[in-house]
Amino acid sequence: MAKRNNSSKDTTASLRQKVAADYDAIVADWDQSRQAAWGEFAFLASLLGNTKQPHILDAGCGNGRLVKWLDEQLGKYNYSYLGVDGSAGLLARARVNFPKQAFQQADLAVFQTDTKCNLIACIAVLHHLPSAEDRLKVLQNLHASLADGGQIFLTAWNLWQPRYFKYVLESYLVGTPRDCKIPFQNKIDRFVHACTASELLSLAEQAGFSHIEVFPAAHGERVSWWRARNLVMLATK
Repeated sequence: MAKRNNSSKDTTASLRQKVAADYDAIVADWDQSRQAAWGEFAFLASLLGNTKQPHILDAGCGNGRLVKWLDEQLGKYNYSYLGVDGSAGLLARARVNFPKQAFQQADLAVFQTDTKCNLIACIAVLHHLPSAEDRLKVLQNLHASLADGGQIFLTAWNLWQPRYFKYVLESYLVGTPRDCKIPFQNKIDRFVHACTASELLSLAEQAGFSHIEVFPAAHGERVSWWRARNLVMLATK
Protein backbone atom coordinates (compact mmCIF):
# COMPACT_ATOMS: atom_id res chain seq x y z
CA MET A 1 0.00 0.00 0.00
CA ALA A 2 1.37 3.40 -0.97
CA LYS A 3 2.11 5.69 1.94
CA ARG A 4 0.51 9.09 2.12
CA ASN A 5 2.98 11.91 1.53
CA ASN A 6 2.98 14.11 4.62
CA SER A 7 6.28 15.87 3.97
CA SER A 8 6.91 19.30 5.38
CA LYS A 9 7.23 20.61 1.80
CA ASP A 10 3.67 19.51 1.01
CA THR A 11 2.45 21.00 4.28
CA THR A 12 4.00 24.40 3.70
CA ALA A 13 2.76 24.45 0.09
CA SER A 14 -0.78 23.80 1.32
CA LEU A 15 -0.42 26.55 3.92
CA ARG A 16 0.71 29.00 1.24
CA GLN A 17 -2.35 28.04 -0.79
CA LYS A 18 -4.53 28.63 2.28
CA VAL A 19 -3.13 32.14 2.67
CA ALA A 20 -4.09 32.90 -0.94
CA ALA A 21 -7.55 31.37 -0.42
CA ASP A 22 -8.04 33.42 2.75
CA TYR A 23 -7.38 36.62 0.83
CA ASP A 24 -9.68 35.47 -1.96
CA ALA A 25 -12.40 35.25 0.70
CA ILE A 26 -12.01 38.88 1.81
CA VAL A 27 -11.19 40.62 -1.48
CA ALA A 28 -13.77 43.43 -1.29
CA ASP A 29 -13.05 44.31 2.35
CA TRP A 30 -9.28 44.07 1.89
CA ASP A 31 -9.36 46.20 -1.25
CA GLN A 32 -11.33 48.87 0.57
CA SER A 33 -8.93 48.85 3.52
CA ARG A 34 -5.82 49.05 1.31
CA GLN A 35 -6.27 52.13 -0.84
CA ALA A 36 -3.94 54.63 0.80
CA ALA A 37 -0.15 54.44 0.68
CA TRP A 38 1.68 53.40 3.83
CA GLY A 39 4.01 55.90 5.43
CA GLU A 40 6.79 53.33 5.04
CA PHE A 41 6.64 53.89 1.27
CA ALA A 42 8.87 56.89 2.04
CA PHE A 43 11.77 54.46 2.34
CA LEU A 44 10.96 53.08 -1.10
CA ALA A 45 10.98 56.64 -2.43
CA SER A 46 14.62 56.92 -1.37
CA LEU A 47 15.43 54.02 -3.71
CA LEU A 48 13.58 55.45 -6.72
CA GLY A 49 16.14 58.25 -6.93
CA ASN A 50 18.85 55.66 -7.57
CA THR A 51 17.05 54.25 -10.62
CA LYS A 52 16.95 56.15 -13.91
CA GLN A 53 14.63 53.73 -15.75
CA PRO A 54 12.74 51.76 -13.13
CA HIS A 55 11.83 48.17 -13.96
CA ILE A 56 9.75 47.29 -10.92
CA LEU A 57 8.58 43.95 -9.55
CA ASP A 58 5.77 44.27 -7.00
CA ALA A 59 6.11 40.89 -5.26
CA GLY A 60 2.86 40.24 -3.43
CA CYS A 61 1.06 43.13 -5.09
CA GLY A 62 -2.41 42.46 -3.68
CA ASN A 63 -4.88 44.93 -5.15
CA GLY A 64 -2.08 46.86 -6.90
CA ARG A 65 -2.23 49.92 -4.67
CA LEU A 66 1.51 50.52 -5.10
CA VAL A 67 0.83 51.53 -8.72
CA LYS A 68 -1.08 54.64 -7.67
CA TRP A 69 1.79 55.70 -5.44
CA LEU A 70 4.36 54.98 -8.17
CA ASP A 71 2.41 57.13 -10.63
CA GLU A 72 2.43 59.97 -8.13
CA GLN A 73 6.15 59.61 -7.45
CA LEU A 74 7.37 59.08 -11.01
CA GLY A 75 4.94 61.43 -12.73
CA LYS A 76 5.52 61.61 -16.48
CA TYR A 77 8.53 59.26 -16.42
CA ASN A 78 8.06 55.85 -17.96
CA TYR A 79 8.56 52.80 -15.83
CA SER A 80 7.82 49.13 -16.34
CA TYR A 81 5.86 47.23 -13.73
CA LEU A 82 4.88 43.66 -12.99
CA GLY A 83 2.63 42.80 -10.06
CA VAL A 84 2.67 39.21 -8.81
CA ASP A 85 0.39 37.66 -6.20
CA GLY A 86 -0.97 34.27 -5.20
CA SER A 87 -4.54 35.48 -4.74
CA ALA A 88 -6.63 35.32 -7.92
CA GLY A 89 -9.28 37.49 -6.31
CA LEU A 90 -6.92 40.30 -5.39
CA LEU A 91 -5.33 40.17 -8.84
CA ALA A 92 -8.74 40.50 -10.46
CA ARG A 93 -9.28 43.64 -8.40
CA ALA A 94 -5.80 44.92 -9.29
CA ARG A 95 -6.56 44.53 -13.02
CA VAL A 96 -9.74 46.55 -12.58
CA ASN A 97 -7.96 49.21 -10.53
CA PHE A 98 -4.99 49.53 -12.90
CA PRO A 99 -5.87 48.09 -16.33
CA LYS A 100 -2.73 49.42 -18.02
CA GLN A 101 -0.37 47.46 -15.81
CA ALA A 102 0.73 43.81 -15.99
CA PHE A 103 -0.25 41.34 -13.30
CA GLN A 104 0.50 37.65 -12.90
CA GLN A 105 -0.68 34.97 -10.50
CA ALA A 106 2.18 32.98 -9.02
CA ASP A 107 3.52 31.43 -5.82
CA LEU A 108 6.55 33.53 -4.89
CA ALA A 109 8.23 30.46 -3.43
CA VAL A 110 8.65 29.14 -7.00
CA PHE A 111 8.56 32.38 -9.04
CA GLN A 112 11.37 34.25 -10.78
CA THR A 113 11.04 36.95 -13.42
CA ASP A 114 12.05 36.25 -17.02
CA THR A 115 13.49 39.76 -17.35
CA LYS A 116 15.69 41.20 -14.62
CA CYS A 117 14.24 44.13 -12.72
CA ASN A 118 16.21 46.83 -10.94
CA LEU A 119 13.78 47.48 -8.10
CA ILE A 120 11.62 45.09 -6.07
CA ALA A 121 8.90 45.98 -3.60
CA CYS A 122 7.83 43.13 -1.33
CA ILE A 123 5.28 44.64 1.01
CA ALA A 124 3.69 42.68 3.88
CA VAL A 125 4.39 39.29 2.30
CA LEU A 126 7.20 37.47 4.08
CA HIS A 127 5.33 37.10 7.37
CA HIS A 128 2.61 35.07 5.60
CA LEU A 129 5.08 32.33 4.62
CA PRO A 130 4.75 29.29 6.88
CA SER A 131 8.37 28.16 7.19
CA ALA A 132 11.89 29.51 7.36
CA GLU A 133 12.65 27.51 4.22
CA ASP A 134 9.84 29.26 2.35
CA ARG A 135 10.96 32.67 3.53
CA LEU A 136 14.51 31.99 2.42
CA LYS A 137 13.37 30.58 -0.93
CA VAL A 138 11.28 33.66 -1.68
CA LEU A 139 14.22 35.94 -0.90
CA GLN A 140 16.48 33.80 -3.08
CA ASN A 141 13.99 34.06 -5.94
CA LEU A 142 13.74 37.82 -5.52
CA HIS A 143 17.52 38.08 -5.48
CA ALA A 144 17.66 36.05 -8.71
CA SER A 145 15.06 38.37 -10.28
CA LEU A 146 17.18 41.49 -9.64
CA ALA A 147 19.77 42.85 -12.01
CA ASP A 148 23.22 43.41 -10.53
CA GLY A 149 23.08 46.52 -8.39
CA GLY A 150 19.29 46.29 -8.11
CA GLN A 151 17.60 47.07 -4.81
CA ILE A 152 14.80 45.66 -2.71
CA PHE A 153 12.34 47.32 -0.35
CA LEU A 154 10.68 44.79 1.94
CA THR A 155 8.32 45.15 4.87
CA ALA A 156 6.93 42.72 7.43
CA TRP A 157 4.33 43.41 10.10
CA ASN A 158 5.75 44.04 13.53
CA LEU A 159 3.77 41.70 15.77
CA TRP A 160 5.75 42.79 18.82
CA GLN A 161 3.80 46.04 19.07
CA PRO A 162 1.05 46.25 21.75
CA ARG A 163 -1.76 45.78 19.22
CA TYR A 164 -0.58 42.30 18.20
CA PHE A 165 1.66 41.10 21.01
CA LYS A 166 -1.13 38.99 22.54
CA TYR A 167 -1.11 36.82 19.40
CA VAL A 168 2.62 36.21 19.82
CA LEU A 169 2.03 35.13 23.43
CA GLU A 170 -0.79 32.84 22.32
CA SER A 171 1.49 31.21 19.75
CA TYR A 172 3.88 30.15 22.49
CA LEU A 173 1.04 28.85 24.65
CA VAL A 174 -0.31 26.61 21.87
CA GLY A 175 3.14 25.32 20.91
CA THR A 176 3.71 27.22 17.64
CA PRO A 177 6.18 29.90 18.73
CA ARG A 178 5.88 33.10 16.68
CA ASP A 179 3.51 31.45 14.18
CA CYS A 180 0.30 33.32 14.90
CA LYS A 181 -3.32 33.33 13.85
CA ILE A 182 -4.62 36.88 13.45
CA PRO A 183 -8.28 37.52 12.60
CA PHE A 184 -9.48 39.94 9.94
CA GLN A 185 -12.89 41.47 10.74
CA ASN A 186 -13.90 38.19 12.42
CA LYS A 187 -14.08 36.58 8.97
CA ILE A 188 -10.83 34.63 8.67
CA ASP A 189 -7.79 33.79 10.77
CA ARG A 190 -4.65 34.61 8.82
CA PHE A 191 -1.32 32.87 9.32
CA VAL A 192 1.25 35.50 10.33
CA HIS A 193 4.81 34.79 11.43
CA ALA A 194 6.29 37.20 13.97
CA CYS A 195 9.47 38.21 12.18
CA THR A 196 12.43 39.77 13.97
CA ALA A 197 15.07 42.14 12.61
CA SER A 198 17.86 39.63 13.20
CA GLU A 199 15.85 36.96 11.35
CA LEU A 200 15.32 39.18 8.30
CA LEU A 201 18.99 40.16 8.28
CA SER A 202 20.09 36.52 8.42
CA LEU A 203 17.69 35.45 5.65
CA ALA A 204 18.78 38.32 3.40
CA GLU A 205 22.44 37.44 3.92
CA GLN A 206 21.77 33.79 3.10
CA ALA A 207 19.88 34.84 -0.04
CA GLY A 208 22.92 36.76 -1.27
CA PHE A 209 21.92 40.39 -0.62
CA SER A 210 24.43 43.01 0.46
CA HIS A 211 24.26 46.47 2.07
CA ILE A 212 21.37 45.15 4.16
CA GLU A 213 19.58 47.44 6.58
CA VAL A 214 16.67 46.32 8.78
CA PHE A 215 14.87 48.68 11.14
CA PRO A 216 11.51 49.21 12.87
CA ALA A 217 9.31 51.96 11.43
CA ALA A 218 5.93 53.63 11.67
CA HIS A 219 4.33 56.33 9.51
CA GLY A 220 7.50 56.75 7.46
CA GLU A 221 9.82 57.24 10.43
CA ARG A 222 12.32 55.04 12.21
CA VAL A 223 10.99 54.35 15.67
CA SER A 224 11.55 52.06 18.64
CA TRP A 225 10.69 48.38 18.36
CA TRP A 226 7.66 48.70 20.63
CA ARG A 227 6.16 51.61 18.63
CA ALA A 228 6.85 50.19 15.18
CA ARG A 229 4.06 49.06 12.88
CA ASN A 230 6.44 47.39 10.43
CA LEU A 231 9.94 46.09 10.00
CA VAL A 232 11.59 47.57 6.92
CA MET A 233 14.45 45.98 5.02
CA LEU A 234 16.51 47.73 2.33
CA ALA A 235 19.16 45.74 0.48
CA THR A 236 21.14 45.51 -2.75
CA LYS A 237 22.14 42.69 -5.08
